[in-house]
Amino acid sequence: NGVRVFGIGDSLLGGEPSDPSSTMEPGRFYAVSQPVEDPITGERYGTLEAVLRLQALLPEEAISASFGARGYSAVLDRETRLVLHHPSRSFRGQPVTTLIGPDGWDLDQAFLSTDRGSVSIEEDGDRRMASFTNLADPAWTILASGSVDEFSAPFARAQVLDLVIFLAVALSVWLGFLLMAGRLTRSLTILTDAADQVAQG
Repeated sequence: NGVRVFGIGDSLLGGEPSDPSSTMEPGRFYAVSQPVEDPITGERYGTLEAVLRLQALLPEEAISASFGARGYSAVLDRETRLVLHHPSRSFRGQPVTTLIGPDGWDLDQAFLSTDRGSVSIEEDGDRRMASFTNLADPAWTILASGSVDEFSAPFARAQVLDLVIFLAVALSVWLGFLLMAGRLTRSLTILTDAADQVAQG
């Protein structure tokens, strides 16, 4: 009936709770509301409401793990449609569309409805591959991305080196063929001259 029975921790809401998300700063807190019911009769006793600091749920040292020097992780809330975590603090608490919309990664938002997968994105001229998984509860999308260019550069150098080696071997074989063809031609010329001299007596 809307009366607070017990509370613990800092009071983020002030007086009596009605809608925790209405008074919270987006991207800093996460509200959980769960009905409390009798497991046998199903009678509802009330509602358990918790307001959790996102920093406690998403510790910076765990979420900042990256794949490569330019890789990073991001957490999107599919329910509130907010960016919960991004290495750039300017994205935190912003609508998901600022990150994945036409001005950002330009992705079809349909990927948020699949369980997991990977997408190719471009960010500030950097080609990236991102793998993601969608949690059911909470309705979060955990996304980890890495720079394709960062990892493709050594392979590109190896490819150039392979091409140079191939061209050097091909040139060597061609020069060797020319030398052998020249020797054979000279030998045939000498043999032809000798046959002509024998024929002339």
